Amino acid sequence: MSYFLGIDVGSTKTHALVSDENGQALGFGKAGAGNHEVVDYPGLKAALQASMHAALEMAGVSKEHLAGAGLGVSGYDWPSERPPTLEAIATLGLSCPVDAVNDTVLGLLAGASQGWGIAVVAGTGNNCWGWDAQRCTGRVTGMCGGFGEFAGSGELVWKAFHNVVHEWTRRGPPTRLTQAFIERVGASDATDLLEGVSQGRYRLDAGAAPLVFQVARAGDAVAREVIAWAGHELGMLVISVVRQLSFQKLDFEVVLIGSMFEGGPLLTDPMRQTIHTEAPGAKLVRLAAPPVVGAVVLGMQVAGIDAPARRERLIQSTAELLRDAGNRWGGSKTSPILLGFDIGGTKTAAVLGTPEGEIIARTETPTQAESFEAAFTRMVETADRLLASAAIQPQAISAAVGGPLDIERGIIYAPPHLPTWVDAPLKDRLAEHYRLPVYLEHDGNAGALAEWYFGAGRGTQNMIYLTAGTGLGAGIILNGRIYRGSSDTAGEIGHIRIAEDGPLEYGKAGSWEGYCSGAGLVKLARLRQPQRWAEGTTTRDIVTLALEGDTDAVQLVTEMGTWLGRGLAILVDILNPQAIVVGTLGVVLGDLLLAPARQALRQEALPVAADACRVVPAELGDRLSSLGALMAAIDAYNRG
Repeated sequence: MSYFLGIDVGSTKTHALVSDENGQALGFGKAGAGNHEVVDYPGLKAALQASMHAALEMAGVSKEHLAGAGLGVSGYDWPSERPPTLEAIATLGLSCPVDAVNDTVLGLLAGASQGWGIAVVAGTGNNCWGWDAQRCTGRVTGMCGGFGEFAGSGELVWKAFHNVVHEWTRRGPPTRLTQAFIERVGASDATDLLEGVSQGRYRLDAGAAPLVFQVARAGDAVAREVIAWAGHELGMLVISVVRQLSFQKLDFEVVLIGSMFEGGPLLTDPMRQTIHTEAPGAKLVRLAAPPVVGAVVLGMQVAGIDAPARRERLIQSTAELLRDAGNRWGGSKTSPILLGFDIGGTKTAAVLGTPEGEIIARTETPTQAESFEAAFTRMVETADRLLASAAIQPQAISAAVGGPLDIERGIIYAPPHLPTWVDAPLKDRLAEHYRLPVYLEHDGNAGALAEWYFGAGRGTQNMIYLTAGTGLGAGIILNGRIYRGSSDTAGEIGHIRIAEDGPLEYGKAGSWEGYCSGAGLVKLARLRQPQRWAEGTTTRDIVTLALEGDTDAVQLVTEMGTWLGRGLAILVDILNPQAIVVGTLGVVLGDLLLAPARQALRQEALPVAADACRVVPAELGDRLSSLGALMAAIDAYNRG
């Protein structure tokens, strides 16, 4: 019996699949991001190794028995990238024939019945590749809007926002998109929305694309025009490849890949119309199989096996394998839908998303001073309305909440921001209400996982995330896993006494949180410069002045950065991380805070440990809260 390996390397995840020569799927493996543009080539090697070994282990097959292997690699776009990509693949130690292609081609191999045609991707970004029957290639650059190629969900939102601006300036007609975007970011009105986006206070990214479709389905003419524009642009990508491969007079399939196509005829009708102006024989088909199936097909082809004859069996058996292996996620053949809760002291958010980090919808409700039962009722009512409006059923529930809490049992022990939640059985109550698996995580750990999977910590195995907002806490990733400690309190770093005296936080003068948090910064200002900073001074006041170059404010931030670095040196010497990702204040203040922190770190830490660690601001911005709500379930999903 011969066996075949396929690996689908993505920007957020990597999947591996092993099948036999009859197309029977035997083993499946998962790993994190492998796109070298995201995690560099060492990260690609790690993702390949982890996913392959997991799939082989499940299949009970050794790599010496593989007869062929196919890989689709996200980020492998240009000839110059082939040598380092093949070098990374070589570390797998395969003795069988191997071929590697851009990951878009996998969708074509998995979705086109003839094994050739055109595949077009419209997810966060866009891409389009094609093969003819002789495997001659046609393609676009895959560089998206910067190279004049549209339209993924990010570009759809970009175009929709242009129309909101045009309404505000009276250049264009009124549109309900304006109110939809106002509500999404929490702006007070259209002027605040535009000002906030321009200043970076508000962020409209690809996650807002479902809103555009919702507004269009409600009859908004502008939103419909925006989606029609996207459909036309995607159609032009296909026409580009049609011309390269001379498909104008052929009957062929265009395989549609990505979340944008869930928008249905609003998008696909104008796309089809555009394509048919030049290739009337084109037939649009949605990809119904995981792209990793296409990687196995490629592995069969490179070994000289008649892959198309085995494709249907491979698709069916892969679906069965994934259903059996992941039945706790509802047996879904595609990525499950997750419902997450971000439970904070001022607001509670309900979020719909996927394990790939796509945010489908979000809504918020104020957190009130009330009993756990009353708060729970309002929380799930809000979430249930979100589910009803999105017409979506989740496969798992996730929640992020501040501690102290027992993660395994799912009990909240009256954290400072939720003092009435005394021994609150959050996990059990969510499980009773939704009859679904529930995953709970400390909010600091959830932030760490979000930055590790999707943000500044991608590609690391050892990382520390600092909340660095009103307070100071940490989430710790060690050897690719969140570290909670023996009582789920690992990362409560704010109470560490870092000096004999200083601002009072955690009931300690000189605590690290007293020196390195938003609340502590105000106290430090009153302590160091009492004549300058009156009662009522806020963190925002000091930060704003520091960014404007005010000498006193810069001096305070520099001191805070120095204390931050001294504390980081302790963590670096003990834990030896590859990266320390600094949230809120690190993002807002940038090098005003982080430069003195890095300097103090190098002065205090062991040189070899300091050299191995980079100190960087968090990347996720406004997405962090939404992703954090989903991270407990996302992490569980990715670990199988």
